[in-house]
Amino acid sequence: MKKIFLFLSVVSLSFASCNDDSSKDDVGLPVTPEENNNEENGKQQALQSKWEVQSYILEATKNGSPIPADEIDTENLVGMTFEFKVGGVLIITEYDTFGSESSSITCSYVYNTAKNKIEYTAINPQTGTKYTKTLTVKYLDIHNFNFNTTEEQKDGKDIYKVSIDLNCETKN
Repeated sequence: MKKIFLFLSVVSLSFASCNDDSSKDDVGLPVTPEENNNEENGKQQALQSKWEVQSYILEATKNGSPIPADEIDTENLVGMTFEFKVGGVLIITEYDTFGSESSSITCSYVYNTAKNKIEYTAINPQTGTKYTKTLTVKYLDIHNFNFNTTEEQKDGKDIYKVSIDLNCETKN
């Protein structure tokens, strides 16, 4: 299970069911009057906020067979916020079990509203390598942000797959 623990720590920056803890008054993309009623613009504006992890459902498999929940070390999944800003900037912050900030990264993101996909690109602070992750938006409005992320890793002949669904609510 050490492998699952290490895998979860690498994957953890991809997850969040979020709770918005910022004001909606100062967020949004600049738009022309013709774009004000545009659904895509509305989705972009709803995303631009600070979202805090509230809950998640995690599923993991090894070679296609489910890994029992008691064999997955989820202690590494701690508090987390995703802050989507105007201009495609995303700040991901993790917190330790005491609520203190333990790490933060700034990356870029693109939200493809037609495909309900957010792709963000960051640099791994341990290795210096650039990577891209995809979040599949399941539901988004100014109060709720729910999405999924899935990652696969090969270890010799074994293939590990972790999928996390995250659920959020706004915090006023």
